Order: sequence, then C-alpha cells, then structure tokens
Amino acid sequence: MCFSEIYFIPILPTFVKFFNIVAAICLLLISAIFSCKPSEDSAERIFSDILIIDSIELDLPLRRIMYKNGNYYSYDYYSKSILKHDTNFKIIDSLGARGEGPAENLMVRNFQPLGSDKIRIFDTQKHAYKVQGFSDSVYLYHKFMTPVERGVAISESLLLTIASLPGSKLGFSYYDLNRLESESIEKINVLFDEENSGMIYEGKLLQEGKFVVHTSYFADHWFVFNTVSGELKVGSYRYEFENPKVLELGGGVMLDNAPELIADAFLYGSKLFVISNVGEKEYPDQRVLDIYDLETTNYIKSYILPKLQDSAPSEGFYIESDRIGLRYEDYLYFLQLE
Repeated sequence: MCFSEIYFIPILPTFVKFFNIVAAICLLLISAIFSCKPSEDSAERIFSDILIIDSIELDLPLRRIMYKNGNYYSYDYYSKSILKHDTNFKIIDSLGARGEGPAENLMVRNFQPLGSDKIRIFDTQKHAYKVQGFSDSVYLYHKFMTPVERGVAISESLLLTIASLPGSKLGFSYYDLNRLESESIEKINVLFDEENSGMIYEGKLLQEGKFVVHTSYFADHWFVFNTVSGELKVGSYRYEFENPKVLELGGGVMLDNAPELIADAFLYGSKLFVISNVGEKEYPDQRVLDIYDLETTNYIKSYILPKLQDSAPSEGFYIESDRIGLRYEDYLYFLQLE
C-alpha cells in the first residue's frame, strides 16, 4: 500500500500565530472496537499526496465554513451570526444575531449563500426557513407547522426538508413555498422506516447542484438523490460496519456503543469528500479523507490527513482547483490535493 507523504511549506507570518494547544483531540480507534471489512470493490484504500500551503488562527468559534463565488462564509457558534469573509479570510460583513426575531437565529445547521448579498437559512430550533440579506433585511420568513430540523433550497420556491416523525424516524419531504404544502419523498423515507432512525442515521444534509446528499455519522450509510431525475442511490463508507443498536434506558433511548464513523463531509461537483474516523494501522491517530463519486457512489481515493496543533480536523470544505480547507480546533489550514 502506498501512503501519502505530508509536505510542509512555512506558513505566512501575517496569517498565523504559533503556540501549543494543551488539549488534544483523542481519535476514536474504531478498528479496535468493532470488526470491520473493506467494501467489496477493493480490499484497500488508494492514497495520494496532500500538501499544506497556508494556515490562519481563528479568533472566533467558527463552524460550517464554506467557499462560494469568491468568498468564504462561516457560522459564529456563539453569536449565531453568519459571517462573510474575503479571500484572505478577513470578515467583511455579517448578518443575524442570537435571538427569537425573524432577523435573528437560534441554531443554524444549514445555510446557503444566494448571490453575493443574501443567505438562505434553516433554523433547527425555530423550525423556520428564511432568506436574509447582509443588511439584515429579511426577504422571506416561513415557520413550519411540523418539526423541520434541516433542509436545502432546490429553487426559490421548492425546499427539501428533514423533519422528525413519530417513532423518532427521519422524514424527508419536498416543501412548496408558493402552495405552503409538503410532499413526502417516499423513495427516501423507506430507507429510514424503522424506530429511532433519526438517532441511528443522524447526519449531515448537503447540496451541490442537482445532488442532495445525506451522510450518517454513526451508521455505514449515505445516499445521493438527484433532484432533476429523481434517481436515488445508496452508498456505504470505505469500511463496512453494522448499524448501531438503540438502548432503552430510564424511560428514554440512546445509541449503544456507537462511535462516530465520520467527522464531517462536503461536496464539490460530482464528488463526496468524507473525513473518516476509521484510520489505518500505520497511522492510527490520524483521520482520513475518503472521496466518492456521486454519480455511481463508487470509492475514488483517499488522503491521510496530518495531525496539526495536537489535533485532528473536525470539518472541511472545498475551495477550488483541488484546494480544500480543514478546521483544526482554532486553526484553519489550506491544503492542496495531489
């Protein structure tokens, strides 16, 4: 097996302050907890090289960082604001703040830039969707009558949403903003028609063009839904695991011994990028970036992700020209995929 070599280019001093972080992220050694087997198409991962090109230290607790149309965007976890950054990651605008009002946010799990001055936002705690500008003007605000937690906008008037159904099941639907009507997507929902599927398949909802993707944190399961053709394909991660079991405890339920298989996922074009917690024997404390084809769900290749600042990457995003960004606690690293 050929493993990647990690090359390091000195970081520009104007962008980063170096210091040691005492706390370290302890990676879950899933291979020591579960027995797993490779997917059937190949027995091993195929590795390529990765190159660190720059980094910056983050002054704010930024999450859900993305790059779109020449700008970076992020979610300030404490203030609940959406921030807009220039190409040097300097904050140039912001919208929203913590609060109950239409122009304020409580918990944003999905947001999508719309042009250069508006953001589409799904608020999990408010069960609401809105279009808001960086002037803090709210152009559209809709409060769902059902417990919609997440979603993506397919068009100006059509949303694809996830709600919690009876039995703690995941429920995927189309929502028409013009008619104020919801239509269940049965071909997706049949995948989650079991008690507590909302816990078992808890994950991340993503959209790139015609593709809507849901990646599960605890289950060896992801799907891609083509919103143009209606085609649905189900994929699995590089190494197969049994789904976690649900344990009844004290009148409630919880997952029984269910480590996270993945830390994060992001899309670009027709590719799915997964930051996997399932490492390799030669690199037991390092996460791996696995890439899959959205058209076929086939595995493509992998990259060993370096351990930096005594931590592992917890989230990532695609920039352009095979450059990606990875967040390591309070640092943001920019890397080139070879």
